[in-house]
Amino acid sequence: MAPLRLNKRAFTIGELLLVLVIVMLLAGISFKGVSQLHTQLNSFFSLKRTVMHHQLAQMRALETKQTQEVRYDLLKQQQLFGTISEDYQEMTIVKAAPRYRYNSAGEVNRFDTLIFETAHHQFKVVMHIKWGRMRLEKTERFYLD
Repeated sequence: MAPLRLNKRAFTIGELLLVLVIVMLLAGISFKGVSQLHTQLNSFFSLKRTVMHHQLAQMRALETKQTQEVRYDLLKQQQLFGTISEDYQEMTIVKAAPRYRYNSAGEVNRFDTLIFETAHHQFKVVMHIKWGRMRLEKTERFYLD
C-alpha cells in the first residue's frame, strides 16, 4: 500500500479564518457606508418632492385661477397637497407654517423658511412672497459636547 502524500499547496485553517475575518470587516464597513448613503438619498429626494409639491401648487393655481394650498402636520411629520402626502422618515420638520396658499397669480401668501433636519444636515427652503420663488439651502449640523 502506498503512503499518503500531503498536499503542500493547500491553505491552512488559520489562513482561511484570517481571510474570512478580513472579508467580514470590509463588508461591515461598506454596509455602514451604504446605509448612510441610503439615508442621505432618501432625505434628499424627500426634500426635492417637497419643493416639487410647492411648485405644482403654484402651477395649478396659475392654471385653474383658484387658490391652491400645501399643508404641514408637524405632529405626524407630514406634508399634504390635495391627495398627495409626503411622510418624512429620514428627516424631521423643525419649522413650517400649517398652511401655504398660492393665489391665482401664483404668489405664495407668506414669506417663510421651512426647516428640515437629518442626523447630519439642516435644510432650509426659503420662500419669497411676490414671485413664489423658492431657494434651497443646506448646512452641516455640528454638535458641541
